[in-house]
Amino acid sequence: MQTTSLALVIVAAVGWNASPDAPRVLPDEYGELAAEYEAALEAFVPPEPFMLEPRQEHPAVVFLPRFEALAAEGEPQASLWILENLRPAGLRSSARRKKAEELLPALFAGGTPAELLPAALEQLEAHYRSIEEEQARQWCKPLLDHASPGVSAGALCALGVALSSNGRTRSEELRAEADALWLRALKVKGGGGASARAAGFLTSALARDHARARRDFERGRVSEDPDAGFLERFRALAEAGAGPAGFWLLDHRELEGLGPEGVRRAGLALIDAHAGEDFLAELAQRLPDWGEELGLAVAAPLGQRLLERVATGPVRAAALLGQAELLAAHGDDAQARDALALLEEQVELVGEEPFAVPPEQQIFQWRNLRVGRVAPDFETEDVDGVAFKLSEYRGKVVLLDFWGFW
Repeated sequence: MQTTSLALVIVAAVGWNASPDAPRVLPDEYGELAAEYEAALEAFVPPEPFMLEPRQEHPAVVFLPRFEALAAEGEPQASLWILENLRPAGLRSSARRKKAEELLPALFAGGTPAELLPAALEQLEAHYRSIEEEQARQWCKPLLDHASPGVSAGALCALGVALSSNGRTRSEELRAEADALWLRALKVKGGGGASARAAGFLTSALARDHARARRDFERGRVSEDPDAGFLERFRALAEAGAGPAGFWLLDHRELEGLGPEGVRRAGLALIDAHAGEDFLAELAQRLPDWGEELGLAVAAPLGQRLLERVATGPVRAAALLGQAELLAAHGDDAQARDALALLEEQVELVGEEPFAVPPEQQIFQWRNLRVGRVAPDFETEDVDGVAFKLSEYRGKVVLLDFWGFW
């Protein structure tokens, strides 16, 4: 996946974290450079896997020094671009960490506009290994009750990541503090992406705890089955607004005996409440399996609701692909034609084929090359040049040996 640069932000006359007299860098020069980079990125052709020819250099490698020059002049958007594009710019792990240690302090020194602080806090999350616990507290605490919901939720989320993920600070006390911060971020009205990320962190942590508790129970280390207790915790988290927790409940529906109609109703409600959140891409990927397990009447309405509620982005791409496979594998001929249209839209949306075969062939594979389906008939010749059809061997044990040279 190609990395895109931070969009140009027009600084509005709203709340600042710094004084009114703090210097502001006009975004014109950054905007011109960002637009030039976007054009180069659009023209960039990623190398094919296992390509023997010399690889084309990623545009981020070429543009990095120019963005570094702008960052040195105090342009925060340039610093954010660098932090976001360190990997495509070709920097190794140690160099990425050193660059983050260099750029992050300036972003939290007081002169970064409030409009850029959510992006700065997200980069703090991404580069948590580059900072100490006390430094994270120093930067985030003044922003925890910021007037902007996006800034407040971002600070809560970033500080939670710094406390929970730093290898030097793993403890029950810090884990509890991180969970409390994430829960606050989840409940911030208008917290946007930070609140959604906090929901994901809380759910992932709880899911890891559940998996560990299940292992202990299955190995006889504890006598009490942990499922009932964890089920209540996931329910409480979902009721607090964590969409990923609601998806976990659907994916573990056997724990509370949720039947097909219950899954359909709960799934539709989950999509309506969290349309566009990233975790729904995982739900979309489950559609073919749910069609197999629960039936087309349950899975297809979920895919359709996703397509109705999400107009673009990775979630829509996943929904197009999941619904196409679902209809092709479990639907009738008309639904298979609908699947082809969905797959073609998916190809157009992501700008590349998701498979090494054309959409028509992929639909054929989904419909026919599945366990339990009758193998498609074909005609060929044996080693003596005698023509035969696969159907002539129906009722007999047949071994097909496909081979070739590469």
